[in-house]
Amino acid sequence: YAGIPEGNLFGLKSIPNTESLTKEEFEKLIPKRFTSKADFMIEILKDYSTENAIEQNASFHYLLQKLDSLL
Repeated sequence: YAGIPEGNLFGLKSIPNTESLTKEEFEKLIPKRFTSKADFMIEILKDYSTENAIEQNASFHYLLQKLDSLL
């Protein structure tokens, strides 16, 4: 959810900090037009913003830093 950009096509509101967003809360945010969670997640990836994800999720930021240090 952290990588969903402002003004997204799904009409979803931005969450300043997604650290405490649970799987169940995420699933409740899926628009009804999607037939499955996988369909929604595929659509998210088409417009995913790594920059937003870094700002909104410290764990994601940490992961990218660790991966970068390994490369």
